[in-house]
Amino acid sequence: MVLLAYTNLPFVNWMIFGFPLAFILMAIIWKWLGVVFKSEIKGVVGGIETVNAKKASLGPISRDEKFTIGILAFTIALWVTTQWNGLDSFSVALIGAVLIFVFRVIDWDDAHEGVDWGLIIFFGGALSLGAALLHSGAANWLVNYIIGFLGPHASTLLIMITLMVIAVLITQVMSNIALAAILVPIAVTLATAQHQPIGLYAVPVAIACSLSYMLPMADPTVAMAYGTKYVSIPEIFKAGAPLVVIGIIVTIIVIQTIGLPFIS
Repeated sequence: MVLLAYTNLPFVNWMIFGFPLAFILMAIIWKWLGVVFKSEIKGVVGGIETVNAKKASLGPISRDEKFTIGILAFTIALWVTTQWNGLDSFSVALIGAVLIFVFRVIDWDDAHEGVDWGLIIFFGGALSLGAALLHSGAANWLVNYIIGFLGPHASTLLIMITLMVIAVLITQVMSNIALAAILVPIAVTLATAQHQPIGLYAVPVAIACSLSYMLPMADPTVAMAYGTKYVSIPEIFKAGAPLVVIGIIVTIIVIQTIGLPFIS
């Protein structure tokens, strides 16, 4: 969402290269984790029976579940067709939220209890920080510093790799939303200054901000895995560090092949 706020890339453009990238990385992560963490069992006794019993206890699909599926499908359809329906991604999200209340899928009490309002305020603050960097001139200053460090004749590939490495290293100890709010405006400013597609650096930087696999504090999901006491910090680093490197390489390949026509 931070990326969409600064690049205005159509949702369908993101899907065209985002889905292949997600499936490739998912397959690589699945195979690699199977190598690092060998399975100690071949199956769960009674597992199939337990799953079937849980499914049977759910009963037929309810009215609220049907409306939820319909609203979700309608919202996704609006997202995919934003370049034709004239709506932006944020308006579509608001429409979907309003429909949830209109069809009484949930009421305000449910929303008040189930929504993490602190996270929403944090997200808004992160966007404000990025806007301040972009409009105050701080992003331009940082861009000039990066160009001065890499040299005036640095290739777009070198700049892309440098920004992604910076993002990957910092995101291990910092919220990826806050980091994206800092780095994406810089990437947009740099691409604009070089007369490159606006998403050339912003898209890979945004993806790199999510490659937070190396430390428990890097991501809540990694922290949850560490909290089970079944994996240690060295084991997480051993499994995560190669995935970060692979993630950078695969992202660059996908962006330079599939994604390049869709990031401007």
